[in-house]
Amino acid sequence: MSAEEPVLTVEAHVFTIDQSSNAAPQWRGVTANSVPVQIFFNRQTDQYRIVSLEGQQTVINHTINSGTAFNKTSQKFGQWTDKPTNSTFGLGFAVESDCTAFAEWFKVAASGAAPVHTPAPVSPRQPLPAPGPGAAPGATGGSDGPAREGQLERLKYENEKLKIALATSGKNAKKWEQDIGTLRDNNRRLKEALENSAVNVGTWKKQLSAWKDESLRLKERVKELESQQNSAQQSSGGLQQQVDNLTKENEDLKSTIDRDRQIAYQAQESTEQLKARLEDWNSDLARKFSELSSAVGSMPQ
Repeated sequence: MSAEEPVLTVEAHVFTIDQSSNAAPQWRGVTANSVPVQIFFNRQTDQYRIVSLEGQQTVINHTINSGTAFNKTSQKFGQWTDKPTNSTFGLGFAVESDCTAFAEWFKVAASGAAPVHTPAPVSPRQPLPAPGPGAAPGATGGSDGPAREGQLERLKYENEKLKIALATSGKNAKKWEQDIGTLRDNNRRLKEALENSAVNVGTWKKQLSAWKDESLRLKERVKELESQQNSAQQSSGGLQQQVDNLTKENEDLKSTIDRDRQIAYQAQESTEQLKARLEDWNSDLARKFSELSSAVGSMPQ
């Protein structure tokens, strides 16, 4: 049995980048028709390589080195660059599933991981070419098998995909169990928070009712104070009127007193003048009386 065994066989048109001219690089078809493209794994060297033959001519013979990437540029086309030879290859697939399968196995090969199973050897129709640049020494083996064996390889690949999906689902199941546990814990916390919220709501309702009662009491108190303020304003208005009246009466009294005082002063002046006149008259009368008395005394008897 050869150390090198096929892990994938697909049909595709092979293209390469034409860099022979100074013009912009363009894709050039290497095969006229769709040809088998296989990925082989060497269990002695733990290396993968891509092999494609068209008749007796080797179309592709490159080792998949670590870090090499297969880029899907569309649903049915992908490309990669062989670093040792600096050659860029493109594959055009007839069906999207072949392109997806090739991309997934290319990723496994570039990571250096061994296949999950050992594929059954394929009966060669013609010998494989010797490994290309960068391949492990002694990496030789069979070529592509008949179409029936190619279908068998596809079925094996699908089986491997199911195994990988099952293993992944097992891991996911553990993660889901953890997530479910986390969700249950979160649900418990939310339930406790909800219960606490219900208690708080009851307390808040009581506080709200108390605040409403207090608000009504304060409103009544405000109305009472406003009424008292209006009464005080009215009382203040009456007192002010009384003060104004008393002030006016006081002013009137002052005016009357000033007028009476003026009259009294004038009367006093008149009295003084009259008194002076009376005194003058008394003096005149006394003088005249004296003169008369003297005249009478001098008269003969």
